[in-house]
Amino acid sequence: MKKIIIFFLFTLLVISCKDKYNSNLDKMTSDSKQYIEDFYFKRNETLNILEFKPIRYDSINESHIDSVRLLNNVKLIEYYLTMSEKSGDIARLSQQQALLYSEADFGSTLVNIQKDDAKKALKESRLYLDSASQVIKQDSIIRHKLSNLKDTKTIYQYFFFIKATVKSRSGDTENIMDTISIYFNPDLTIRRTL
Repeated sequence: MKKIIIFFLFTLLVISCKDKYNSNLDKMTSDSKQYIEDFYFKRNETLNILEFKPIRYDSINESHIDSVRLLNNVKLIEYYLTMSEKSGDIARLSQQQALLYSEADFGSTLVNIQKDDAKKALKESRLYLDSASQVIKQDSIIRHKLSNLKDTKTIYQYFFFIKATVKSRSGDTENIMDTISIYFNPDLTIRRTL
């Protein structure tokens, strides 16, 4: 008799947990869909959702978001440094060409064009370095926050599949077919952090 009662209570517990999970999944699905529709509406673009399927949601630690940001920052810093280096190379080549043109007496027009190209490339290189510097500052703030993190909340990462078309203001059409994740707070409100 005790085994039957324990089995019944266990079954009831599993069913109630499953119902809460499905209820949360339904809420996340409707909120995510509304969030995406509002996003494109604010941009004056027309969204036509062809397919929207919830996949799952996971409970994760709040620090997970900061870890994802750190990973994205590393990629972004590498990109900016690479682009700065490429722009610097273009500036050096343009300066060398300007020198060659002036030595070969090709005229001041070609020399000036190459000098202008070198200045533009050098300015672009500096902009990339400034961007990398800003991301490095942001990165250090996140690392400091993570090192001082004592109490973290459990949040939810919701995954869904979307297939849609977006028509821009200019009339261009873009197709979207992707699996996307959105983060939710413990009270099931969307986190607008990533």
